[in-house]
Amino acid sequence: MSRQSNEVLELLMRALVAWSPSLELGSEIAHSNRTSRTWHARIGDRRAVVKLTFDGQPFVEPGLRVAAQVQATTGVPTGAPIPTLSGQVTVPVTVYCSVATLAVLEHVAGRPVGRFDVALARSAGLLLARVHACLSADAPAFPAGTLDWFEQHSSQRDAVAAAKEVNALVRTGALTVGVLYGDPSPELLLGDASDLRLIDWETPSRGPFLYDVATWLGHIERHGDAAAAAYFLPAYRSVSRLKDAEFDAFDLCRVLWQRLLAGGN
Repeated sequence: MSRQSNEVLELLMRALVAWSPSLELGSEIAHSNRTSRTWHARIGDRRAVVKLTFDGQPFVEPGLRVAAQVQATTGVPTGAPIPTLSGQVTVPVTVYCSVATLAVLEHVAGRPVGRFDVALARSAGLLLARVHACLSADAPAFPAGTLDWFEQHSSQRDAVAAAKEVNALVRTGALTVGVLYGDPSPELLLGDASDLRLIDWETPSRGPFLYDVATWLGHIERHGDAAAAAYFLPAYRSVSRLKDAEFDAFDLCRVLWQRLLAGGN
């Protein structure tokens, strides 16, 4: 282990006392990436996950609060944050001379959904509708909206044009806006009882729910049986609170997602 790695672990152990003096830090989780690092942990008999995100608290905490809200309202396991002894959601730390945010999350058992069959596609549609119903109001604010970001930063002219069209509908009130989850891979987990769990809420944003639906459908089409995707949207609409008229714009949201995917955004 490098000296730099040892320094990070020592920093973590000092900061994690905020949750419990007896918190045990375990092995690092393999799917850590450049934006964050995660470790298995245990607080007494309780399994947990320690997550170090290389960003400031204003950009990390809203997603964690959303995860807590969704889990409390819907009962869907989300890896909700475990508060510190003083009730804080996160603790700021300095790593490699940069600001980072430390959180301890509930452990969620399950395995990533590799391929969707009809039953899983239907379950995903019902799950997303429940999540959207929970997040249509009283959700934490986010620094920026999804469509605004696409308009300003996408390198694809066609995608920018589609984002402007969807945003125009949002401004007229034609589309319901709330917190979006985004692409569910690999964070959509399948539990032992074939129930779906949704973890890793560090990058949600705000935008029209219909775009989230288009994103999930596109993911299922790319990772599902030939017939599976056809069951996702009817399942979503069967319990969704979105008005039927909103779905007139669904093809436009699909076009936006496809253009962004083609451009690597």
